[in-house]
Amino acid sequence: MWVLLLVLPCSFTHASQLPSTCSDAVVGGGWSGVYFLYRRALASADPSSLCLFEASQRIGGRTYSVFPSTLGTEDFTLDVGAYRFSPDMHLPGDLILHDLRLPTACYEPSCPTAKADFPPPFLFNYTAPLRRIVNATTGLPAGYATALHTMLARLKPLGVRVILGAEVVDAKPAATAASGEGTGTVLTFKGGATVHATGAVLLNLPRNRLLMLPSLVATVAPRTLGMLRCVAFDAPKSLFQNHSIGSATGLTKAYAYYDDAWWYTRLNHTSGQWPANAFLPLPTSYGVWVGIHWNDGPVLCASPTADGPASSRASSFLPVAGQALPNGARCHGYLEMYYAAQNETFYYDLSGAPAEPLGIVHDAPPYEHAALEKAHAALLEAIAPLLKQSGVPANSLPPPTELVVGAWSRPGVIKRDTGYTAPTKVYWSPSISGSVANACGVDGLTDSEYRQSVLQPFGRHVPIYLANNDFVAQDVTYFYGDWAEESLLQCERALHRLGMGRPAWLNATYYAQKIAGLA
Repeated sequence: MWVLLLVLPCSFTHASQLPSTCSDAVVGGGWSGVYFLYRRALASADPSSLCLFEASQRIGGRTYSVFPSTLGTEDFTLDVGAYRFSPDMHLPGDLILHDLRLPTACYEPSCPTAKADFPPPFLFNYTAPLRRIVNATTGLPAGYATALHTMLARLKPLGVRVILGAEVVDAKPAATAASGEGTGTVLTFKGGATVHATGAVLLNLPRNRLLMLPSLVATVAPRTLGMLRCVAFDAPKSLFQNHSIGSATGLTKAYAYYDDAWWYTRLNHTSGQWPANAFLPLPTSYGVWVGIHWNDGPVLCASPTADGPASSRASSFLPVAGQALPNGARCHGYLEMYYAAQNETFYYDLSGAPAEPLGIVHDAPPYEHAALEKAHAALLEAIAPLLKQSGVPANSLPPPTELVVGAWSRPGVIKRDTGYTAPTKVYWSPSISGSVANACGVDGLTDSEYRQSVLQPFGRHVPIYLANNDFVAQDVTYFYGDWAEESLLQCERALHRLGMGRPAWLNATYYAQKIAGLA
């Protein structure tokens, strides 16, 4: 069973009527789309002329925060997509910490260096401990989309237009458009309506959606089109230990909700992973893979003297990793039991992927007990050594009452998939492809040319910019996962090309090295 989460951006209203014109226009409401709108609107003399068009009914893209109203409990927010950052990633780190001033907490309770996530031989570029946005009152995760909604909330008084349910099916430089407009860009929407953007256009689109824009495919230089179509993931054994993430058909998270958070109350496992690298999960006889991050899912406890559910008592508290719970304390919450890129089907089939990443299975009508019980049985099998060591009988742990999954498709033929996808990039290895040119089949291509070309795919004379996590090319030795930073850097480079300077809150050295020096 899967459900669609409908989230309007802050108190912006869904618009059923498209405007005829905009100055700047953003296509796609992910991280860089909202950020571009935010930066341009705050610097605009007429911010009400700016528009953001999002095809879905949700702001966030691959940042997918599932709020309490959609879950079976009033306490918790889950991120089934992007969810954390290092402050060393000054985009988005400085934005969150110094401009939006959102409360955050270390992702790992002990606040280890970010390098611990990708130990040698990978060359991880960041040291500051990974963090996530939290609720200032409860201390619980607030959802990574909080940053996007906060930016939009600041723009609401300025009259910026945010239009949901508006699917752009083509983007054409106006000088070549049938409309006869001589400047700007004509955006065509599903159903045939058009909007004329007279200023800059940012395409915050993943590769599969970008390659469905017919004018782009027909108009951009063949060399640039070769770059835009290129997907590569070289996986040398020295780095990936025979585990090729690049061949996986899905990147999926799964959270199980338990009325008794037994990993806290019975096992005292409040941090760390099972197995040691949960991104390489354990197989089970049930055909369900298990890889646990004990501290990822939100957990709330109540003192043994409190009456009623933990969520309704003044004595509710967040458990502290490494500290024993009071005798008789009651805890409830979500356990992240899987997060990996594989060809598994159990979790994936519980979602609406590829059209909709989110899937929620409840212990309520239509009572999908079988899926909950199967997931629980697989989990118990995977952690059997821990249960034996702790003297906890497996049959003393009741099944979860909810399973929440987020499945992001990674099909082999990306251009034919119309749904949501995990990031697909150009990771090449000197020991396999030898160069980005060989990986993409584009003679003489360098990382620098790739970065410069995809930023303005129609050419520097056309103010149509591209910013999305998909469009990164680099040596796989520097592989460190998928982060909002990559998309935001592209966005800020576009702003630099448009003549906008460094925002006062953004680290100056970072800006000079990664934006002004690479735009």
